[in-house]
Amino acid sequence: MADVRKESTLPGAHLSIAALIVSLGGSANFAYHLIITNPAQDAFMRFVSDSFFNKHGRRLTFEQLETTWSIIVSILYWGTMVGALLIQTFSKHLGRKRALTVANVMQAFSVSLAIYSYFATDYILYTISRFLLGIAQALALGIGPMYIMECSPARCRGVISLSTGLIMQSFIVLAAIVALPKMWGNDEDWWYLYAFELVELVLVTILSQFLPESPPVLQLQGKHAEAQKSIQYYHGVSQVEAEGLLSTEEVPVERVKDLGLFEVLFKAESRKGTVLGCTAMFAMCFSGLVVVNAFAIEILRNTGLSEDSAAYANVGICLISVVGILIAAMVVERFGRRPLVLFGIFGCAVANVAIFGFMFGYEKTGNQTLGWCLVATICIFILICCSTIAPLSFFLTSELVDAKARPAAATWANLILAASRSILLALFLPLKLWLGAPTTYLILFVPPLVFCFIFLYYRLPETKHGKKEADGQIKFIDEE
Repeated sequence: MADVRKESTLPGAHLSIAALIVSLGGSANFAYHLIITNPAQDAFMRFVSDSFFNKHGRRLTFEQLETTWSIIVSILYWGTMVGALLIQTFSKHLGRKRALTVANVMQAFSVSLAIYSYFATDYILYTISRFLLGIAQALALGIGPMYIMECSPARCRGVISLSTGLIMQSFIVLAAIVALPKMWGNDEDWWYLYAFELVELVLVTILSQFLPESPPVLQLQGKHAEAQKSIQYYHGVSQVEAEGLLSTEEVPVERVKDLGLFEVLFKAESRKGTVLGCTAMFAMCFSGLVVVNAFAIEILRNTGLSEDSAAYANVGICLISVVGILIAAMVVERFGRRPLVLFGIFGCAVANVAIFGFMFGYEKTGNQTLGWCLVATICIFILICCSTIAPLSFFLTSELVDAKARPAAATWANLILAASRSILLALFLPLKLWLGAPTTYLILFVPPLVFCFIFLYYRLPETKHGKKEADGQIKFIDEE
């Protein structure tokens, strides 16, 4: 039985519960905020318009309102850029578990501020709440995967990482439903979107206090007995087996020293892993998923769908993303990370060319058949992206570097995530008004994917099951 357990890629109950709690405080909330401003966009824009009028005594034009709203949406990711710079400091000085607790408390405060802004009709307070929320989400997104990976046996890291992705995609579906105008996505009820999240964050913060710290952090702190108990808890092994894992797999305390934010770029091994992980994250951001998540309903309405039909179609698209992550969980350990990443980037690029073609054709002809072809192609794109590059990009960086480089590498990956999303969301609507939606989509989401595919094809190694050479280092392709 012991051999069967060791060969299984499925995580144990304790590790699964920890992954659920960490994901609810991190990736789930991140996904939730990707979506809620989409179905409820009209309600939020009316809130901004009324608040601006109350403060300044004049109304914004539609173009000014749309630009202002795109900036408010993107400010969340400006906050994540600031938060990304704090990942290493928080994880080093507080440990993974305490840092996650701080992040959850910060998120709860930010959400409370958003609720207050509704009753005060203050778009400035709402904007500040999104900025603070971005800082907290960056901490949770950067430290959470490190914590779970350090607690997981190598054999099930892919599955456990993708299970957190499943929770993320499930919250995308949940957000698409609760933010419908007929539910909470309207002028009177949108504050419930944040009240629901506040309750969830309070529960997550309480439950997380019962989880042990990750074994490597306890080792670094010189708490050998607690590190052993942590391994027993998360790996589901005996005391003797845990002692063996500590002596053979853990780096001795005196040798463990986290690399600095720029130091990680000066060492060849850590630089390669960091750059490759950041490239995968960049590819995910410029796949088009960011814009589809943020503006799907507007894109669907432009194909001739009514507001209600577009909102329900958006729920369907979000459900497809859940199917995608389930597919990824089934194939990631069988096929490995490299083939899935490359296939995902290539498939997204092809789908984006098709999306451009159907967008352009519908814009010129108004043919409803082309509009439905566009909807179908977006669904195919979502399925490809969410079964490959989208979930893998969140933990690939951690697998490509060793423990001492992981905090700095995660910081860089989250900086890329934040910068890319904020730039895209700030630019998409203004560029769409200037160049038109089809041309904007083609320019933003095809050339970057072509570059990333070529770069990763020649550089990206396989990391399945922590695949390494005898010296403990990943064999990069350019070294073969």
